[in-house]
Amino acid sequence: MDKQTEIGALQEKPLRRVMDRIKNPHFLIEWGVGRLFLFLSLYTLLYYVTGPAIAYFHSDCTDSLLWSQMMIESGSILSSDFAYAAILPFGSPLFMVPILKLFGYGLKAQIVSMSVFAILFALSAFSLFRAMRWKPSHCGAASFCICLLLSGSVKLREIMWEHVIYYSLGILLLMLTLNLALRLYRRLQERVQGDVSTKNTVWIVIFGILLFLLCVGTATDGMQMVALAAAPVLAALIAVCIFDSKEKLTSRICLSRYTVSAVILLGIGVGMVVLNVMTKNGSISAGYENAYSKWSALTQWKANADLFIQQYFSLFGIEISPDMALFSMDSILLMLRMLCAAMLLVCPILLLVRYKKLREESSKIVA
Repeated sequence: MDKQTEIGALQEKPLRRVMDRIKNPHFLIEWGVGRLFLFLSLYTLLYYVTGPAIAYFHSDCTDSLLWSQMMIESGSILSSDFAYAAILPFGSPLFMVPILKLFGYGLKAQIVSMSVFAILFALSAFSLFRAMRWKPSHCGAASFCICLLLSGSVKLREIMWEHVIYYSLGILLLMLTLNLALRLYRRLQERVQGDVSTKNTVWIVIFGILLFLLCVGTATDGMQMVALAAAPVLAALIAVCIFDSKEKLTSRICLSRYTVSAVILLGIGVGMVVLNVMTKNGSISAGYENAYSKWSALTQWKANADLFIQQYFSLFGIEISPDMALFSMDSILLMLRMLCAAMLLVCPILLLVRYKKLREESSKIVA
């Protein structure tokens, strides 16, 4: 076979694989169901953001807009003339600043901005599950469940879809970090197993750079965001190394995990330096954020623990009235909410107990 024929054969293989998949009814059903659930996720979020959310809009929802407007007026990322509730340069300003320049400061910019965030969130969830190599239908269903869960009460909808703050941004950045870490780790594993092709090397470089830049940006949002989005991924990689009894800590497979961890740590380190420069060695600070990032007195620990159950269930909109009949429709819906909230508490414990029995390494990392 001459060189031209060999190149033509290589070019035909991807096309042939695509055509074979299209002809497979099972693949078409999987693909269709997955995209249907993704569409439902997007529709659910965009319906709320562009409709009901307007009626719930209040002063707390304006923080993201105000920070972005400040950037436009001051011409700088952070200004010493502005009082910050939280310092989050790597977040909503990335898309809110252009939107504000286009639509001006107002409700229209808020709706468009939160629509962009909602789309990013749903797509990030779907992409994360694809990185875990789940079936398309499972990816779509899981993404839809997450979007529904985070829209289950007035308070959840406010903190997730009415402004971009630690709660919502932290989850988004965590999903993106996990996504890139898994993809980089898988490519490194393929290299360990003998795939030293140029294509695999290029993907390693691309995912490595993207993960590094993402961690730099995450660290510019401060240690709170590092704790929410980057530290859990590091802890997951370390846990896999320690609890994976099949591999020694000095094995080549563990080396791939160390490489991904090193990229994350390097990104965090560079990001903290950048944050220090942006805040002028700490002269620009966030009073509200710092006030809620302190230790409680030992005498308050028990009182805080006693309030956990009440505060946790109220976050899901669970409010029990003594006048409510036990078997009324409202009561049944309330019990379903309570069951869902309780499952979220129990599931992480079950995953921890059955950690070693998980087959997929990506599931171990995410768990």
